[in-house]
Amino acid sequence: MGAVQFGPGKKDDVDGKFHIATWDSTTKEGIGIATTWDDATTASGVPANHGGLYCSLPMPGSPHTTGTPIPKFPWKTKVRVSNPKTGKSVDTELIDIGPQLVTGAPIDLTADVKKALGQNLANLNFYVTFKVLA
Repeated sequence: MGAVQFGPGKKDDVDGKFHIATWDSTTKEGIGIATTWDDATTASGVPANHGGLYCSLPMPGSPHTTGTPIPKFPWKTKVRVSNPKTGKSVDTELIDIGPQLVTGAPIDLTADVKKALGQNLANLNFYVTFKVLA
């Protein structure tokens, strides 16, 4: 199928550029603006608000992600997230469904992931690339 764009897009809090989320089903890679979340309750049962290198992808399984091009992956699947601006990458574990497609973000990250990527915590939304390693 190749790369497809989805969602309304989102602005980068770091440089102000607007990006449309993209997912490539062949390479299992995505790009777009990452958002931050810290829910106590997640679809996998692993809390995202107690620290840890976790992510969430807008997979099928929620009415808020209907029409997503990203397929369902098993919980704890490794997802490598990279920040092109800092050159840093970190391997995360998939623990939730989201963000909602209307947000324009293709991935949610915990604050610990943002720190590991060298991102200022004051910038809630920033550009990343990611690859599902399963």
